[in-house]
Amino acid sequence: MCGGPVRDMLCDWDSELPESEVERAITEHRRSDLTICVGSSMRIRPAGLWPERTLRKNGKPGPGQICVINLQKTHLDRRCAIRIFARCDDVFRLLLENLGLSK
Repeated sequence: MCGGPVRDMLCDWDSELPESEVERAITEHRRSDLTICVGSSMRIRPAGLWPERTLRKNGKPGPGQICVINLQKTHLDRRCAIRIFARCDDVFRLLLENLGLSK
């Protein structure tokens, strides 16, 4: 682990994020080395477009990468470093088992 903070965000169809959160999300995507999109078709706008900002250098040594874990295809599938077509629960169960963190 990098030791840095891990942040999550949940967006739905019916609610808008406060402008301050939108600006913060864009800033964090620009700075991040890795964005992991879990269980999202990334169709909700504008949040569905933010992961692409990770792919730009934006003052980083190199562009970041994207991992998508989702059953449906997304507009980022061709640009992902890792693309997993599976149920999120199954992926994280296997991940925790392999890290020795499951019960």
